[in-house]
Amino acid sequence: YLKSAITDGSSEAEKLLNQGEKVTIEAITQEGQEKAASAWYTLGRINLFQGDLAGADSSLKRALALAPDCKAEIDLLRRIAYVPLATEAQKQSDAKNSAAAADLYRRAAAIYPPSPFAPYNLATLFAEEKQADSAIKYFQVAARSTSTDTSDAQVKRLAEFNAAAVMLGAGRASEAVPLLESYVKANPNDQDAKRGLAQAYRATGQTEKAQALDAV
Repeated sequence: YLKSAITDGSSEAEKLLNQGEKVTIEAITQEGQEKAASAWYTLGRINLFQGDLAGADSSLKRALALAPDCKAEIDLLRRIAYVPLATEAQKQSDAKNSAAAADLYRRAAAIYPPSPFAPYNLATLFAEEKQADSAIKYFQVAARSTSTDTSDAQVKRLAEFNAAAVMLGAGRASEAVPLLESYVKANPNDQDAKRGLAQAYRATGQTEKAQALDAV
């Protein structure tokens, strides 16, 4: 059913996908396939083509739990769904359609958690709209993402710094200190980060540390 829906690309696609979903769910719930990773993977693929990202995420998590060795293949499927979402989100953001961009970034972040790009840009939108709590939340999501790609690693570090910067602006200096300390340790030549850390030290009564940092 999935193959036919993809290759035909016709008005029958929705019907075929629904039939495929029905057959796969029956296999899982009635035919003893509840522990078959392939069944959950197939259901996840069907859900993606149906546009059901929440269903796809749930099914692919089950597939991964049953077959950890298939992580690369599952991640690839997630990324295939992620790319158009993130691309369209960026277009909507460039067009100043913030609500549409935020919704798409949320969907992209949910379907492909390893990448920091979607949560980082979502956090940036919230920061621009002065929604500090939401900005901090998604900057931290970006900082905790698991991608080891060189460009993604840079985004993760920037997310950590920006989370701290928003915390400072929101009067949450004590939370910002450890983030800034970590960032400065990894980026000792970043003067903006040093100034931010000195500011956080002063705001938390650590004057000597702030003075020592000023002298560096």
